Amino acid sequence: MATLQGELRYDFDARWSAVVFGDVGQAFSSEQNLGDTPNRYAKGLGFRYLMARRFNLRTGIDIARGPEDTTLHFIVGAGWSDF
Repeated sequence: MATLQGELRYDFDARWSAVVFGDVGQAFSSEQNLGDTPNRYAKGLGFRYLMARRFNLRTGIDIARGPEDTTLHFIVGAGWSDF
């Protein structure tokens, strides 16, 4: 499996933010090469609210679109760190 992901966030003020994100990936077996399977794409957008400044804890809602479905995600925390 190989994936590439990215997210951009715009802070409206000290607590509210908007995000856009996207990723591309492939899954393949040991008999296949990386280029032998099609890429799968996903993208979406959402909003974040900074619940706890001390811990940089954000919550939010995302709408994401993948190859088959559109989904709604409720977010608490993040896998991304601020620079």
